[in-house]
Amino acid sequence: MSVRALAVGLGRDYKNVHTDVRKLERIGLISRTGYDKIELPWEIVKARLSLAA
Repeated sequence: MSVRALAVGLGRDYKNVHTDVRKLERIGLISRTGYDKIELPWEIVKARLSLAA
């Protein structure tokens, strides 16, 4: 999937999605398979957050 297709599918601005994709790529959660293609090795991601009072 391209970053542009992802942005359209999410109804978000391309620039913001591109920034998010770069951050996720830097921490190893996604990878690029081409200039603008991204690859996700899973279908579901679960996150657990602790919120301070």
